[in-house]
Amino acid sequence: LAWKVLASTQELHCETRKAASGKTEFRTTMTLDLPIADAAVLMTDFSAERAKWDESFSANSECLRLDEDPKTGRVDRYQRMGTDKIPSLVRWSMSIPKEYTMRIVTQPLAEDGSMNEGLVYCCVAWDMDKNCADKSFEILKSGTLKPIPDDPRSCVCMDLSERDTMIPAWVLGKMMAWGAGTRIHTLIKRYQRAKGLSLGH
Repeated sequence: LAWKVLASTQELHCETRKAASGKTEFRTTMTLDLPIADAAVLMTDFSAERAKWDESFSANSECLRLDEDPKTGRVDRYQRMGTDKIPSLVRWSMSIPKEYTMRIVTQPLAEDGSMNEGLVYCCVAWDMDKNCADKSFEILKSGTLKPIPDDPRSCVCMDLSERDTMIPAWVLGKMMAWGAGTRIHTLIKRYQRAKGLSLGH
């Protein structure tokens, strides 16, 4: 099926289509006002420190297991995710449970393990007991963070996700424009303040 535009602003472009599985696929491109290393934290790090700049981060979240490879820079995190601070309408529309485990894997693109060339990431709901993807809450999200050659303080995020949703496309468009646009912009500003980084360019 062809991709259809859900939302398009200066900061992001989001498209959607129905996957063969019957779920809804989202393809989003965003410009982030952060260097690669900081953007990676913004998008994939759900450690306790996140509470300093993300008001939606739940105190019920906890890292259950963390595997790191210093040579390649690969990080494999198993994170219990509390969702009590996510608006109930969003939880309902995306069929998000009150709590679930997410496996988050990140890998720098450079062979030396640095983030100079960018980073790839993959997030999937995980069943810790069976050591496989969680069938009761299926969510798959992957993407890349790539530097902007003439602007080292910014990067581009290209994200692909798949999930169940019961919301009409026009409503999803407005939600994506807020969630992947306005909310991300706000998170970046809070992150910059928490880390003592200069705001904007």
